[in-house]
Amino acid sequence: MEQVVEKLEEFNRDPKLLIQALKQGEVARFRTDNIDELEQYLMTKGYIDDEEQQEPDDILIQLQAFISNNDMQIDKAKSFIERVLQSK
Repeated sequence: MEQVVEKLEEFNRDPKLLIQALKQGEVARFRTDNIDELEQYLMTKGYIDDEEQQEPDDILIQLQAFISNNDMQIDKAKSFIERVLQSK
């Protein structure tokens, strides 16, 4: 279990990357059924989902559409977009 925690820390606590690493056998002797059980647990608790992550360009397009439909000043809009993309 300590190896799994170390691997999680290696990935900055990103559970999706941890599951990928476990599936690729990066932690010796971690059984496949345990990987599946851990993945299901993380999905149930909302730590991961099965949706694809959007690319920054796609996010930008959606944000621009949102801003154009919500009467926002251009400077505030740019600042808003930058904050959203930085938090990703």
